[in-house]
Amino acid sequence: MQKAQKYAKAIMALVEKGVPAADIIKNLQVVLARHGHMTLAPRIAVELKRLVERKRRATEAVLSVAREDNAVGAPREVSEYLAKAGLPAGQAGEVRTEVDDSLIGGWKLRAGDTYVDASYKRQLLTIFNNVVGKE
Repeated sequence: MQKAQKYAKAIMALVEKGVPAADIIKNLQVVLARHGHMTLAPRIAVELKRLVERKRRATEAVLSVAREDNAVGAPREVSEYLAKAGLPAGQAGEVRTEVDDSLIGGWKLRAGDTYVDASYKRQLLTIFNNVVGKE
């Protein structure tokens, strides 16, 4: 593991413990100067951004719909899938909704490692493949 990655992981651990950001930065500067690693600062920032993005993706729920008005009547099943993904609606925060122009209707849900495709497009493709495959 690279030194920048180690520093970034240490910073994340401190943030998760609730250490104030000002203290983390002040102590990081002291440690980097002491070990002659000041040139690592930009790489540490990049690694830290990557770790934060990975964590955000792991806890984020995204509901893709064909049209904005579909989001209002999104199926109740979404909360079941969020619970299966270990992201109950209360803990996961808001489910981000986005319009996907490739969808005909229905919805798709991405939450952590869970992916659910309840779109009309998938259903129509399944019917099409079944019909074509049987001939």
